[in-house]
Amino acid sequence: MIANIRIDLANGLHIRPLNVKDATQEYADALNDTGRVRYMTSVGSQNTCESVARYIQENVANSDVILFGVFEGDCLLGTSRLHDIDKECGTAWMGIFIFKDDSAKKGLGTAVIKGISSFALDVLGLREVRAGIFEDNPASERAFEKAGFYVLESKTHEGRSYRIWIRKKAD
Repeated sequence: MIANIRIDLANGLHIRPLNVKDATQEYADALNDTGRVRYMTSVGSQNTCESVARYIQENVANSDVILFGVFEGDCLLGTSRLHDIDKECGTAWMGIFIFKDDSAKKGLGTAVIKGISSFALDVLGLREVRAGIFEDNPASERAFEKAGFYVLESKTHEGRSYRIWIRKKAD
């Protein structure tokens, strides 16, 4: 069962699927911070605890999505979303959003990306995981590269250049 997944990382950190109890004001505030969400494609609405709870519930109800929380103990540090999971084709997309300032630049992003993509490849049995990263986000590109991803192609979204990064299951 998806709700019981727990991926342990180093230093007491872990990843697990979010539930509506994880919809905190801090999470909503992070989604409202334009400086933090500038690399996300779904930006614009003002978020509240209630809207975040609805978003989590929509993801829980969707069979091709797993919305993970990144935790230190009970403290939510960020999220990672595995979406467009297609078990027939063996593919999925992922994104990551670390919103605790003191967690940035400490390798947490790379650890989360490795953990989620390994889960997708090894546990779900997918053959590849992709991520779209805006070219003006070098920190994210470095984290994905360190996690075993490589650039597949470059594209444009609403006038902004981005790259599609991919990690494939080892043969």
